[in-house]
Amino acid sequence: MPNLNALLARCIMAYRQGLNQPVPLLEEAGEASLKKLTAAYINASVSAEEQIIYNKVMHLLNISDNLRAQNLHQASENTLHEACRELKKKAVSRPTHLLCSSFILQAQAELSFDLKNDRRTRKFILKALSVTQLLEQDYSIAFLHILRLQQVLLYIRVCRRACEESLALQLCGEAISYLLGYVSHLQISKGWEQSFRELIPEPSRQALAAQFASEAGMILAAHPKEQAAEMFSGFHVWKHFHNQDPLKEIFGWGEMKSAYLNEDYTTFLTLCATFLKAGRKETLLWDTTVVDLYRCCQLLKPVQTADFLKEVAVNTENLRDVPPGGYSLPTQTSYKRIFVLKQQSYPSFVLPSELKALLLSLDPDRACGIDAAKETSGSIGASPWGFAQMSSSPRRFHAYNTGLPRSGCSSIMALFSNYNSVAEYKERESVELITAWKDGWISENTLRDYIRYRHEIGQLEMDTASFNHFYLHILVNEFPEAKFIFTIRDCYSWVNSFLRMISRWKKHFGDIGQEMPDWMLNYGRILFGEYDWNWFNSYEDLLRNLDPLVEMFIKSWADLNSRILELLPPERSLIVKTSEISRSQARISEFIGIPVHTLTEHHHINMAPDKVNLLQGFSREKFEALVHQYAKGSLLTQGL
Repeated sequence: MPNLNALLARCIMAYRQGLNQPVPLLEEAGEASLKKLTAAYINASVSAEEQIIYNKVMHLLNISDNLRAQNLHQASENTLHEACRELKKKAVSRPTHLLCSSFILQAQAELSFDLKNDRRTRKFILKALSVTQLLEQDYSIAFLHILRLQQVLLYIRVCRRACEESLALQLCGEAISYLLGYVSHLQISKGWEQSFRELIPEPSRQALAAQFASEAGMILAAHPKEQAAEMFSGFHVWKHFHNQDPLKEIFGWGEMKSAYLNEDYTTFLTLCATFLKAGRKETLLWDTTVVDLYRCCQLLKPVQTADFLKEVAVNTENLRDVPPGGYSLPTQTSYKRIFVLKQQSYPSFVLPSELKALLLSLDPDRACGIDAAKETSGSIGASPWGFAQMSSSPRRFHAYNTGLPRSGCSSIMALFSNYNSVAEYKERESVELITAWKDGWISENTLRDYIRYRHEIGQLEMDTASFNHFYLHILVNEFPEAKFIFTIRDCYSWVNSFLRMISRWKKHFGDIGQEMPDWMLNYGRILFGEYDWNWFNSYEDLLRNLDPLVEMFIKSWADLNSRILELLPPERSLIVKTSEISRSQARISEFIGIPVHTLTEHHHINMAPDKVNLLQGFSREKFEALVHQYAKGSLLTQGL
């Protein structure tokens, strides 16, 4: 039998091996997810007029969710009220009204949860459960059983925060047993029937079971051993998952948890090594097991494992909800995302804030900062996918790059990589709210509040984002000490590069079986106006529709760059041509007020993977004539 030193060493190595193992993704083929099932129902069963109302309500709920995630709670609540008003404006059929109401109630519950108003949260959850039950029973919309179980997940989180952990764990067990077909009902609400459960697609059932098991794991991990042992003694559902792919990890976790709570550390560590080496699968139980291993190290060999304990904290701090230079798409499992980069995509875990805080709190060197972080990110689960970490040091300077996309945003970020510099910080959140503002759904004051929040949470010194120009007038007035670098690219190479980029992303999302996210589609609309995205299905399709696209893009280039030039405060601004960034370190450093040697040399990092000239068949003379037509009379004609 290996001794404890050898077992601990084996577990530490297993942690390192498992940390970066590829993450699997439950099959989501066909119309399995709630989003796809709901969309299919709306398209097949709801009139065109009511679809407009439904889509408008759902769009407002998405805006409200974004505002809530930025801690703009009043604006989020106002947007929810607007969604209610939109629903009341025109008479709609009862099922459409109930469907919209169920999603509104869900959003109201989530907002109340963030505001730590547990009484209102429970009230909204119970109302939502009741409304969804009517849709299931009166209109046979059985797929909404997925939504009802998601509402139970939120109810469990309310119980956890209200110190009703035993009830929360009991509900987790009931929900898992229900999903597996062992019990016929749950103690919360009514309308639970196995006939409805059986209609849930198997991947969705597995995703739900994984999330309830993850909740149970987090509840137990957050408690001292004695209390956790008492609670675990009544939690037996993990035994149902023996050799049950793809969730057999739940059984493995249960065996380990039992050994750990019974202080059988030899068995725990022996099982732990195998479990951790396999990497994350479908639940958060890999990470809750790391918590137990962490405590085991502190108990058995605190000095010898001190470096490992710090390693866990560093790895936890480095987790991100968006890959650098890419995007993040949701899956059926709340803590799993699809990270999409230019030439690849892969599933990844995004830890809920409470689990991340728990892992960090175990390291005494970092524990002192946890309370402050909680104050920033909100309560348990309030904003579980937070991206930024507050910088502990003050800004040495404050500057923005205000150039358009494909004009040197990433290059400026790399140039300032020795400083707190991020490209496209909070891109999705920002673009969604910019679009909502331009479409009239939120006020400029709300957008300004968001910009202040983004400024404080990011603590960026060089804020280089291709959407900064949309609210440049706010930045100029709100931050009188800030400086502005405006990178501007020649129109011909800009249009060529932009057309290639959109085509690549459109193809890539198609290759991975995903629709382009709504925020991306809206980004294109507010940049260029309305156009058919099918024109970007291939280079061949694009070339067939090149004339209207080129004119549209040239007009956008002229209008947006002219507006930027008009808004820039001359005494606080520096204009740099994109083609001259590599030769402008001295100018840029002098303008910002920093030593030139602190700027990097390697900064052209966002080069296109292909060099196809999509404008090859487009008359250069015609192109220049269009540039002259749209730039005539603007500041663009004055030496740029």
